[in-house]
Amino acid sequence: MKRYITIKGDIIFKEYNSESWELIIAIYPEDVVPFYMELQLLASELSESFTVSSLNSSLGAIITFKGDGEESRIKLVNKKYKLELNNNDFGVVSMFLLKYYQDSYAPVSHIHIGLAKDDSIKGNGELTILASASAEPISGKEAKRILGID
Repeated sequence: MKRYITIKGDIIFKEYNSESWELIIAIYPEDVVPFYMELQLLASELSESFTVSSLNSSLGAIITFKGDGEESRIKLVNKKYKLELNNNDFGVVSMFLLKYYQDSYAPVSHIHIGLAKDDSIKGNGELTILASASAEPISGKEAKRILGID
C-alpha cells in the first residue's frame, strides 16, 4: 500500500554546486505525529512507501524502508525524490521525531543523513530533517558538565 501525507514544513532541494546538494524536509510540531506514524507503518510492513508533500512547495519525497545491509539512497523518479532509508538512518529519524513529540521541540535544530545516489543525481548529498522548534544550543563546556566529563 502506498500512502500520502502533506506537511506544513517546506521540502527544498538545494544544489550548492555540481557535486554537492541537500534535500531538506522541514518539520513543524503538527507534522511530527503523521510523519512518525507513516514511518511506523513502513517499519511494520503495513505500507510499502509514503509520499510526503508540502503545503508550501511543489517538491515531494517518496520514503521507503530499505532494511539492513546497504547505504540509504536517493533517486529522482517522476520529479519526486525517492528516499530508501536503511535501519540505522530510519532509527535516527524516528528517534529525532519521538524526542520532538515528547518535549514539544526537537533536541537539536536538524539532523543530516548521508545518501548514496544513482545516475539521476550527481555528486554527494544528504537528507536534512529540519525542526521548526528546537532546544537552544549549549556550549561544549555545558555539555561536558551535563555529561559529567571533566
